[in-house]
Amino acid sequence: MAAEQAARSAEVTHTHPEAAAGAIAVAVAAGFAARGRAEAVTGAGLLDVVLDLTPASKVRAGVEQARLLLDQPHVELAAHTLGNGRLVSAVDTVPFTLWCAARHLDDYPAALWACAAAGGDVDTTCAIVGGIVAAHVGTAGIPAAWRQRVEPLPPWFFGHAAASWSALARTLPGERHPCVCCGRLVHDRPPGSHDICPLCFWEDDAVQLRLPAAAYGPNRISLVDAQVNARDIGACTQRDLSFVRPPQPDEPVDPDWRPIDPLRDRFEDPDGETDARLPWPTDHTTLYWWRPTFWNPCGR
Repeated sequence: MAAEQAARSAEVTHTHPEAAAGAIAVAVAAGFAARGRAEAVTGAGLLDVVLDLTPASKVRAGVEQARLLLDQPHVELAAHTLGNGRLVSAVDTVPFTLWCAARHLDDYPAALWACAAAGGDVDTTCAIVGGIVAAHVGTAGIPAAWRQRVEPLPPWFFGHAAASWSALARTLPGERHPCVCCGRLVHDRPPGSHDICPLCFWEDDAVQLRLPAAAYGPNRISLVDAQVNARDIGACTQRDLSFVRPPQPDEPVDPDWRPIDPLRDRFEDPDGETDARLPWPTDHTTLYWWRPTFWNPCGR
């Protein structure tokens, strides 16, 4: 389950096979480490499970090397052999972090000190190692002095006041903003906030909002074409169908929204000389093309 869900979540932002393999390896390691609260687990067992579930890749080959190095204690040798995140890639990061976590699965401070001692992309590597080992040792395994120096989580995170995360996170329909692609009131932030619509999978990119005929950007399809697909197949692209869900009763279409009409609406040429990073002369991303002022700089 962890491997499958990690692959699905990684695909949203990291399409390279090595990135997906790295996500799977880390998720499996964290899941296995968490089992240690109920049953005995070992660092060797952790790496063995990761090897069983990680697809063939350079990441998996690196984890195999980490398994061979597990009995030697020198972090410098491990980092020299496996990498330390300096190359900012899964291949250079995941095997080393799994070695650190497996070597110090029962000792949170030792795991992080060893990881930091190797240098490289320390914030990334320590975050991975810390997450895996914390899943095993729990909050009690993190030194009290360390916990006291971080910003506390809000009470609702722990389910206080009988309120669930989803209930607190959701706003009322009248307080939401529409997805610019499908028009449904699903976003808690205004357009251009890079939120992803769960109903059509459009990422609310400010540049593509300004240049709706542009097929580049995070969505890899123009907003004009994505709106047609959302209407016809229920997602921005055929590939996105596996990531969307049906709308809920409290996610109606904004009554003021309408799709782009290329014959009626005029907007900037995405292949022209306009620098989309510059401010709009009179408009901003809280205005929409279906409102009279949105594309006034381009004329009508």
